[in-house]
Amino acid sequence: MRKTISILSLVFFFLLYAHFSFGQKGCGSVFDAEQVRLTDKSRYQRFLELEQRTEAYKKVQRGGANSGIEQGRLINANSLIIIPVVVHVLHHGEAVGTGLNISVAQIQSQIDVLNEAFRRTHADAGNTPAVFQGVAADCNIEFRLACLDPNGNATTGITRTQTAVDVFWDFDLNEIKSPASGGVSSWPTNRYLNFWVGPLVPWMGGYATFPFDYASAPNFDGIVVNSELFGRVGSVVAPLDLGRVAVHEVGHWLNLFHIWGDDDGACSGSDQCDDTPNQGNSNSGCPGSAVSCSNGPNGDMFMNYMDYTDDACRNLFTIDQRARMRAVFTTGGPRASFIDNYLKITSPPSLNVCSSTNLTVSNPMCLAVTWSVVSGPAQITAGQGTNTVTVAATGAYDGPAVIQVTAGGYVDEFTIYMGLPTFDYLTFTNGANDGWYFCTSHTGNQFTPNFSFYVGTGSIQWRLLSWPSLSVVYTDPTWYTVGGPVSVGSSFSPGWYVLEVRLAHACGTTPWTGYEVEFINCSEPGGGGCPDCGFRLLAAPNPAEGDINVSIENVAPDVKALSRNAEVKYVLYDFTQARAVRQWTFDNGQSKRTLNVRGLKSGQYVLVVTKGKFRQSTKIIIK
Repeated sequence: MRKTISILSLVFFFLLYAHFSFGQKGCGSVFDAEQVRLTDKSRYQRFLELEQRTEAYKKVQRGGANSGIEQGRLINANSLIIIPVVVHVLHHGEAVGTGLNISVAQIQSQIDVLNEAFRRTHADAGNTPAVFQGVAADCNIEFRLACLDPNGNATTGITRTQTAVDVFWDFDLNEIKSPASGGVSSWPTNRYLNFWVGPLVPWMGGYATFPFDYASAPNFDGIVVNSELFGRVGSVVAPLDLGRVAVHEVGHWLNLFHIWGDDDGACSGSDQCDDTPNQGNSNSGCPGSAVSCSNGPNGDMFMNYMDYTDDACRNLFTIDQRARMRAVFTTGGPRASFIDNYLKITSPPSLNVCSSTNLTVSNPMCLAVTWSVVSGPAQITAGQGTNTVTVAATGAYDGPAVIQVTAGGYVDEFTIYMGLPTFDYLTFTNGANDGWYFCTSHTGNQFTPNFSFYVGTGSIQWRLLSWPSLSVVYTDPTWYTVGGPVSVGSSFSPGWYVLEVRLAHACGTTPWTGYEVEFINCSEPGGGGCPDCGFRLLAAPNPAEGDINVSIENVAPDVKALSRNAEVKYVLYDFTQARAVRQWTFDNGQSKRTLNVRGLKSGQYVLVVTKGKFRQSTKIIIK
């Protein structure tokens, strides 16, 4: 139903029209922080929280501590941010390119203006006065009409909707954004910057939602611009005919305030930027110079996009404004989804790949992509440069491979397991300490290990080898399902063993993979010792590079008497080769010694210490 206008409204309408028609049309995005504090405490709290985030981000930009501020999937904090845009055109049935139904060329011209403004590539950038040139910034933000709609279908990034509404009046009610009141619904506002372009009251140039208001009304998030002020070709009307009204509104959408602080000339308001002069009120026209709030001799920054001057006079964002805008994209920020939701690798049907699989990236901005293998046994065999690539294993028994895709300033990574799985993700539980020794129950001098191990897929089989002979002393023929406990079912003497496991799943069966283990009785003297150990052995540093400092501490009451005259013998074994590589013999008079392990290759070793009838051992890692 066509909206009607009362006589009183018409009088008001024409009075305002006479006042505004030859000057700057107003912006509905006014924010007076003090007024909001008094009238809307929850909104004021959201504002404060975003200000805290912004200050933390600005601190990082100045070289301060990170403060937990991250840029999500941006390659680095200064990477180009690209915003996908959808433009909803509201018209009265005119042919495309006439009246309210503005042309594609006019819409594209607005996108071009946005990119020139936010990259500071516009032809009149040199018109910025010399006193402000030093703070003029390239914001490194660009805008593109969306190439895919929310359902993944190709799109021009433009929708056209015929409406019976003559003029959209009340922006507080979001009429232009609701089909119930003659408008059109948004596309997902966490993925697209929505523009609504239609017939607004003549004194209204446009308005935008602030990022701290997103949580309260996400479906209405976006920007509204008067049809006659959108773009720089076609039906635009001077003096706001260069597309900079939309630039101003995007500034609000990215957390910028009016440069005068919306305080009606009181000089007490703030735009929260350190590099914009305090300013009494908005400027209009093209003043050439203006001084207010004792800000001479430089005066007002009337050429800032967040003032109300004519399009021909507005030509800069500042360094501080740049930081404020980029802060909203940091992890946890109100616009972070514009980074998190784009260039995202989707999970394949299975993470365990026998030979090859396809990986696909969500890329609604249709950016040029580059795939690479960061690490692991994989190679890209087809699809480079497209949204879907084929990744193939490079060997029979492989493991995790990290695949990366980049586009513009965005990056995403994904891990898949290629070929037969390795045991990188096998873990021991129920008695395993640090994954290599077991506190066991025992009867006499026979020990029954109590352990379980878990893997990511398939079924598992295990066996036990003695050490150092590496002969098989026990084989469990059972194939255990993933995640199930392993029952030992046999007893063993204390000491070192090799626990071997192998895994079977759809790709086949892996070779045996060994883990060194020691069966000990943690209840014996010394805590973590074994029967007849008699003393505690300590070794540090571990891992070691040059020397190892070792000490032995008597813990059984009769150790000293039984080993009074005994030598202390230290033997270092290469565990993987089951052979001694170094040995030292000392008298019994000193409990602390330094062992030289220089020249040994990196790997896993076992240090065995014998003192009379007592014996103890520990695992040593050499770097």
